[in-house]
Amino acid sequence: MTTARCPACDAAVASDAPWCTLCFADLRPAPVVPAPAAAAPAAPVMAAALLPAMVPAQPAPHAAAPDALAPHPILDAPVATSADIKLAEPGWPCQACGEMVALDLGDCPHCGGSFLGGTVVDVSLRLPVVGDVAKMSPGGRAGVMAAGAGVIALVLVLLYLMIGHFL
Repeated sequence: MTTARCPACDAAVASDAPWCTLCFADLRPAPVVPAPAAAAPAAPVMAAALLPAMVPAQPAPHAAAPDALAPHPILDAPVATSADIKLAEPGWPCQACGEMVALDLGDCPHCGGSFLGGTVVDVSLRLPVVGDVAKMSPGGRAGVMAAGAGVIALVLVLLYLMIGHFL
């Protein structure tokens, strides 16, 4: 498959694609406009005065166009072009005021709130017999870890003895 570039957004598209899959720009060739038909015979003078009041300026919405497959210059125009798109700067939302702040700033220029300033870190690890491990001293945590390792080792030794007895 050969590829081409979209004239609106410069994306790679198939050379026979009818529209761009990124910006939906119309890639079909411009339609050939047929030559105007021969002029209708002139209306009588009296009828010409009443003609604008009797005939609507535009065809009814349900009336089919003579060439229904030809693209309409306004309705079939691309939805957006690369000039219409303004890329947003990356940022983070301030937790205090909701303002978008640039990534290179650590504090919100609008309210002064810091990045993740409103978050509260309250870690709790409560064990049924031991209590809250997060509030223990480092020596207490080491003791809980050693006791847990001993319990696991005891369970594994008992399993080995039970399975070894049956083999």
